[in-house]
Formats: sequence, structure tokens, C-alpha cells
Amino acid sequence: MLTGNVFSQDIGVNRADLENDFSEIKLNTDKLDAFEFRAKQKVIDFCNYISLISNKDYDKKLRLHSKETAIELFDTENCAISDHLIIGGESSVNLNTYFDLLLNSDYHKIIGEAEGIVLMEGLRINASGDYVGLIKYKQVLHLFDEKGKLLQTDRTEKMVNVVLSRKKKNFGQSEKTIWIVSLCDIISVDTILD
Repeated sequence: MLTGNVFSQDIGVNRADLENDFSEIKLNTDKLDAFEFRAKQKVIDFCNYISLISNKDYDKKLRLHSKETAIELFDTENCAISDHLIIGGESSVNLNTYFDLLLNSDYHKIIGEAEGIVLMEGLRINASGDYVGLIKYKQVLHLFDEKGKLLQTDRTEKMVNVVLSRKKKNFGQSEKTIWIVSLCDIISVDTILD
């Protein structure tokens, strides 16, 4: 069940606006570690958005707003998601299509969870000056009908690309170039059905 902790938080340290604190051209190990932590949190956020967007008990405006906010977790709207349960026979779809399928799912609600989140080899700098990495995690989806009956639980190993890049962002009247950590393509590695 969704417990009200829709957006993940680290106890004692507010890292939700971590990107705002860093505008250097290259990051030291401590700051890079903080962004690696934030990347893992964004995977949890993504699964929480699955719960919000799919839940037909929630107001449609909230669900649509949640869709728009969920897209902000990703590097571009062209990122692809592979999820047999949501998209059916397609190998993958873009973000908008994926979240639209969640909005209009045959299930009354889907509770999403992320387990065992591991950043493989840490973030490393590439030729363009961005930091890139790969996260592996287990996505757990609990599927419910309109009466609240659990129909199925799906556990799928997932891999998601992570990009840490410098982007321009407005802060009131000023614009700064800051580091933003984003997710991109999510692929399924294997599936286990209950």
C-alpha cells in the first residue's frame, strides 16, 4: 500500500534539492557519492509514481500532474521503458506512452516498489563530461482490482541508465548551470510471477 511517503527522503539529510548545491565543472568524490545516492532515490520515486498514476481512486488531475512530474525524473522524453505487464507485447515504449498506459490500465491500481537497488561500478565520466552509470534493481508490482483484491504480484529485474549532466536551471531571476541526475532507458532483465 502507498503509505503517504510518495517522495523518498533520507532521514536527517534533505537531499531532494541536491542538484541545487552543486554547480562545479567536475565533482569530487563526496559530491559524486551524494549524486549516486540521489540516483538510487529516483528509482524509488519512479516506482512511487507508478502507484500514483495507476490508482483510479485518486483524482484524475492528481494522476495527470503526477505523470508530468514523473517524466522530470528522466533525461529526455525519448527514454524507453520495457515492462511486459504494462505495455503488453511491445518490447519497449517511450515515457509518455508508458505513463498513458498506466493511467488507462485495466488494473484498478498498481502498487510499485523498488528492491535491491545497486549502482553498478558507480558513476564514471564520459567523453562529453557527463557522468554515466547503470542501476540494477528489482521492480515489484502488486496488481489490484476495483474491489481491492490482489490479482497478481510481478517481480522483474530491471536495469536503468543514469546520467549526471550539467543543465541550465532558473532560480528566481537568475539562471545557473547545475548538475542534474536523471534516469533514462529502463529494460527488463527477467521476470518472476507469483
